Amino acid sequence: MTRVVRGWLVAMVAAAIGSACGRGPRTSVDAGPFSITRTQHTYSNWNTGSNTTYYTYDVTYRRRAFDFAGLSSGGSEANRPIRLESSRIAYVFVVAEAPAALLVVSGDPNNDASWNLLVDTPDGLRAEHVAYYGSYAELAWLDGDVPQDVKRPWEDLELASGRWLWVGQQALLDRSSLRVHSLSSPSFSRDGAAFVAFSPDRARMARLTSLTDPEDFRKWRSIVLVNDIATGEARQLPIDPASMWFDDSRDIDREWLDTYFEWRRTPHHGYTLQQRATAKPRPYRGRSSIASLSGAAQYHVPRIAFAKRGAVMDFIAAAMNATYTMEDPLPTSPPPAATAPGDSARDASARTDAMSAPITDTVVRADLDLKGQHLAIYFSDRGLSIDNDDAMRNEIVGRIAAAMDQQLATPAGLAWIANPPSGL
Repeated sequence: MTRVVRGWLVAMVAAAIGSACGRGPRTSVDAGPFSITRTQHTYSNWNTGSNTTYYTYDVTYRRRAFDFAGLSSGGSEANRPIRLESSRIAYVFVVAEAPAALLVVSGDPNNDASWNLLVDTPDGLRAEHVAYYGSYAELAWLDGDVPQDVKRPWEDLELASGRWLWVGQQALLDRSSLRVHSLSSPSFSRDGAAFVAFSPDRARMARLTSLTDPEDFRKWRSIVLVNDIATGEARQLPIDPASMWFDDSRDIDREWLDTYFEWRRTPHHGYTLQQRATAKPRPYRGRSSIASLSGAAQYHVPRIAFAKRGAVMDFIAAAMNATYTMEDPLPTSPPPAATAPGDSARDASARTDAMSAPITDTVVRADLDLKGQHLAIYFSDRGLSIDNDDAMRNEIVGRIAAAMDQQLATPAGLAWIANPPSGL
């Protein structure tokens, strides 16, 4: 049984008067022969006046510091067997108690680091490389059909909310057996490939990644990668951006996959993913999401036609019984065309930041006044975006999204979209 002991360190006097760095609470956890002590630190940024919290860890095995087998994650030395030291563990989580097991990040998360599984056995410590550490989408539960991201994982010392833990978009950890299913990816980096969907029997996983375009090395082309979970073997399926519409990687989910592909059962090899002869029709709609850190709702509609921006704002204001003002007059001529993944009407080389930042090249902003509450709505060369900074406004953003999606499913709403995908 995991034992947790909580205590408080005496805060440094300088921290109370605004020093650059100070210590906070210390938490200790025992899991079998593993002992973990986590110390919280707070760093004050004099320029912004804000505080940043980070943690350091002291991990022992059978009451001693230790080293363990791993793989180098840096440059030309990548994949070389090395020894990793417990003193360089950057994050640690208890993932099992019988036998005791830890999932740790070893190394410098800002440069080269990796996920490793440490398991207590009768013969001593067993260590296994799980994944290379990246900068996003590190942990998610895959017990259902939709990934459940582990929010702010560094605030916890235990991961026990499910059985199947998706690590670094590279490996699936089965907590019940402590088996690591490493799923290969042909990506140019070690960032893995994003989860899209399981096969009906959950024996295979469809993922999304990109490859260098063989006809132009400056461009990328997206593919669906299908991994056999038991063996890790992978098969590639091309994505035709002209017929399989998407604006960026966030559009490719289970519904998108079901639109253009289907799982077919074979007599001897389970399910295989095949392209549909005819795509299933689906309505055009925006993309709703929740900001990972703030929890604030966001809504984005790609490809709003330049000439329809005023009509869109009129619709949103009427649907919300609100008024709006434009911070700047709507321009009379459109901005230069941008590139976006999957848009056959534009250069398919794709701007990579479209995958993470829907609002960067803002052309004009509207201020929606809902009887005293204000919400900023942006129009850019990527379409309409509502970037909500306040989680209290989530319900408002949700109502706007529902009204917009209902309208976009009609011919009148589809007329707002520039170059709409075929088949709608």
